[in-house]
Amino acid sequence: MKHGDPMDKRYPAWEEPVLYNGEIFTPNALPYDLKSFSPTDEQTYCTVWYSNGSVWGSETGREGAGNGYYFETKDIVKEYALDFEQPDMSLSYKMYDGEDWNAQEAIDFVESFWNDYLSGSDDQDFEYKAKTLYVLDLGGGRYGYLFQMQRFDENGNFYDVERRYYPDTKAIESGGSFMVENNLMTWCSEKEVITRYIKNYSFTLKDSTDGGDDLLSLGAASDILSEGLAQNINLSLTAELSYVVICKGYPFYSQWEYPEYYEDICLDRCEFEIAPYWCFRTKQCTLTDDPTEIYFVNANTGELSVMQDGEYSRR
Repeated sequence: MKHGDPMDKRYPAWEEPVLYNGEIFTPNALPYDLKSFSPTDEQTYCTVWYSNGSVWGSETGREGAGNGYYFETKDIVKEYALDFEQPDMSLSYKMYDGEDWNAQEAIDFVESFWNDYLSGSDDQDFEYKAKTLYVLDLGGGRYGYLFQMQRFDENGNFYDVERRYYPDTKAIESGGSFMVENNLMTWCSEKEVITRYIKNYSFTLKDSTDGGDDLLSLGAASDILSEGLAQNINLSLTAELSYVVICKGYPFYSQWEYPEYYEDICLDRCEFEIAPYWCFRTKQCTLTDDPTEIYFVNANTGELSVMQDGEYSRR
């Protein structure tokens, strides 16, 4: 399928929401090229490629892996922040299929999969590494490995890879700038098998607008956070300096008769920039259904953004 083709072939390729037979229809024009492959009729046993750099798929499909395909409600029994710690070289867990799999070998396997196969969907060179390894309990003495992946550019800069941000509804509707999440994950419930993977959109870096020579230090960002969250001063948080993808404005609330936010249309038609943020998080894994609070301090401006209790706010 090609960019601009109708997604539902029963209707014209509407590029914006329209009123049709008394009902509002969502846009029906495909905002990307799309290719997919599946050897069976099982739709989750497939690979799907989007021209915006997104790729997702599974070597097992939902039926082939049984309940091992799903991980969102599983308990995390061990967590390794791989930027700072590595699992013991002898550490191994029995997987869903009954096979023991060494944790370090699993990390190497998944990183090779991303760099050898998925990086080709990027328009420029990025390197992928496992950022965090979560060991999940599948019951009956069986386990699975859930990986949050990390993207590095040729200068060693890395990018925030959050599964989901709470939307800045006010900015979206007013045409202001807002953060756009970018999920990179892999789930393995069997040894040397990719149960599920998701690689969200990619991007191409262009001219720099700021040399980054006067970014806020971690201490300064922590002070801003403390002042803005005095009531939560005892929070236990992790912190890292990452680049975040920023949409510079979603104009369609002022252009469409029936406006709504569609991320795919945003990625296709809007302008973006990359901005450095100090990212503070509670320790829960956002790839599962555990709630997580996220706080961002713009390393250029010092503006504090809070994602808490399902809502987004700026302070």
